[in-house]
Amino acid sequence: MNDTILITTTIRKDDIANFFKEYAEKKIQNLEFQYPKIIEAKVILNKQKHLYIAEIVLFCASNITLQGTTTHEDMHVAIDKSVSKIARRMRKQKTRLLKRNHPKEEEHIRNLKLRQFEIGAINHPIESPTDPQPVFDQEDYRVLRLFKEDAMINLELSDDNFIIFKNKRRNDALQLLTKKKNGHYAVIDLES
Repeated sequence: MNDTILITTTIRKDDIANFFKEYAEKKIQNLEFQYPKIIEAKVILNKQKHLYIAEIVLFCASNITLQGTTTHEDMHVAIDKSVSKIARRMRKQKTRLLKRNHPKEEEHIRNLKLRQFEIGAINHPIESPTDPQPVFDQEDYRVLRLFKEDAMINLELSDDNFIIFKNKRRNDALQLLTKKKNGHYAVIDLES
């Protein structure tokens, strides 16, 4: 759930009940998309004669702005349809990004070994002659040829804590990219 979204609601007619504002805000809070990340939302609720108008504008990361407007006889339906339009546009934006950044088959190698350990591996005795047993062993971690900006986007779209890539801009230098707790990115050169 997106608890950090700043939502500004404007009601243009006095006869629109306040619970419509709360309903719209709840619907926007329930938009659970990793990309694009929602920073701010503006909701405008209006009424013209017997029709209700719900306009929602989302301001997202990477300067992405998405808008959905619906006119209907029922305000709940107008809000629901506007949120559905926004959700479709968010999925479309993510699909576009994935297609644009999808690597060609010849642009990656499969020769790194990735092993994941459970949290209990911290307590493995230092004097032990062997390493702790991995819970997950993957023989072919894909290393993609990417620009640093594309690696950042791939990291945002994945559940991983890091991405290893060959930087196209730096003669295929092998680099590790990770996201820090403060939201900044860190790059480590893996080759000297």
